[in-house]
Order: sequence, then structure tokens, then C-alpha cells
Amino acid sequence: MLKRNDWNIDLMFHTTTVNEATTRSHTSFCSNLANMRTAEVLTDCTLLTNDGKEFPAYRIVLAAQSDVFSAMFQHDTLEKKTGRCEIKDINSDTLGIVLDFVYQCLRDLCEKAMAASLTVENALDMLVFAKNRQLVFLKTKAACR
Repeated sequence: MLKRNDWNIDLMFHTTTVNEATTRSHTSFCSNLANMRTAEVLTDCTLLTNDGKEFPAYRIVLAAQSDVFSAMFQHDTLEKKTGRCEIKDINSDTLGIVLDFVYQCLRDLCEKAMAASLTVENALDMLVFAKNRQLVFLKTKAACR
């Protein structure tokens, strides 16, 4: 039976510090969330535009970015019950851009958090990580360390 002292956090995070692993996890989370939304994996609501196109989304992300969606999903509304939100004053091209922006902002925030945790010791690992995930800001910051 394993005891608490038997856990080796370095092995769990492939020899990175807890802070580095947490930051990497945030960036991966943001990227994965955007990719999952696009692939309609575990989405919990659908946005409908005035030209009939449907966009899968996550209520929690919409609510975190918009007071309107936050109120809509927290009160007794048809949208909360059905998970379908009809947006009559926006077309699919515009909504697509808005959703891409929301999810890109999440990714950018994660990338900036990683850059803030850069040290001389982790710069090479961060540079490789950024290069593999096309994180230009982090890649530039890591290369300067």
C-alpha cells in the first residue's frame, strides 16, 4: 500500500515543478476546450443564429464571458431548460468570429500565465512546449531567457 510519502511529484509531472505543470495544464486545458467545442465533444448548449446555423458551446464559458448568458443560465429560462439559445440579431459569420475570440482569449490568458512563470531553469522546456503548440508569445519570451 502506498503511503503519502511514497508519491513522487516529479514523476507525476515528468520532472517539472508543480508551478510549471499547473501552467502547462492551463494552456492545454484552453486548447483542448476550444478543440472539443469545435468537435462538439461534451458541449452542453447550442447557439442558433438568424441564418439557421447552430454552434455548440459550453454554458460555463459563455456565462463566464457574458453577464447576459450568466443570467440566462442561472434563472428559470427556456434556454436553461433546453440548452438552445436563439440569437436573432446575429448571423453565423459574426457568431463564429465571436466564439473564436472567446476561446482564443482563454488560450491567450493561459499562455501569458505560462510566460509569467518562466525562469532560467524552465525556459528550455517552455520553449519546446510553446514551439510544439504554436504559442508565439510564450516561444518568444522563453527564447529570450
